[in-house]
Amino acid sequence: MFQAWLMKPKSFEIRQVEKPKIKSNELLVRVMYCGICGSDLHGYSGKNPFTPFPCVMGHEYVGRVEEAGRDVRNITPGQIVTAEPINNCGNCVYCRSGLYNHCVDKAFVVPEGVEPKQTAATDLFESKLQLARSQGCDETIQVKNSTTVEDILNAVGKHSIDVGLIMFNELKLIGCMMYNNGDFADAARILGEGKMDLSPFVSKVFKLRDVEAAFNEIIKNKDRYAKCLVEP
Repeated sequence: MFQAWLMKPKSFEIRQVEKPKIKSNELLVRVMYCGICGSDLHGYSGKNPFTPFPCVMGHEYVGRVEEAGRDVRNITPGQIVTAEPINNCGNCVYCRSGLYNHCVDKAFVVPEGVEPKQTAATDLFESKLQLARSQGCDETIQVKNSTTVEDILNAVGKHSIDVGLIMFNELKLIGCMMYNNGDFADAARILGEGKMDLSPFVSKVFKLRDVEAAFNEIIKNKDRYAKCLVEP
């Protein structure tokens, strides 16, 4: 099998490696498509502090299960799956409090009839908000340097933040860093119900051997692409 290793900023190396051997609680998944995420682009450019070098990118993937360990339940070889790509210890205070967003059972079965390319399309460029509206999104905000809190409040039907209410009730404003287990389950359900056609979001599919050229092209033409995929 082949892997694309990011050796340093803006430099991929294609390597041939041995097929992994799975543990009793793991799956072996043959990747069909992998989405190129905004965080991948920042990592490729050397601007993501969470990207080590060298590394193998590719957290937005969909593939077919080839092997299932003996302790795996509810997932069998042949099924198409994606996964929540967050590793956690499961033992720290955050995990025990549920703040990781669940540490185990990260594989999600893709509903039958859903095109695998659509499953990989999980991220949007700001310039493609029109596509979101075409799929029934009621409000969209193009985030840019001039976007203010007031812009966002107006979009969601609120016009001010009552600071006094927050202070006297000791309320907390909490940001959201990323998706969680429930978000993946909701996405799988919506796709299975056929309520959205995500095919317009897939702008282009690149071969793994062309991954470096793909990243360079996307960075130079961000307004042109919604979601680009890589296939083996």
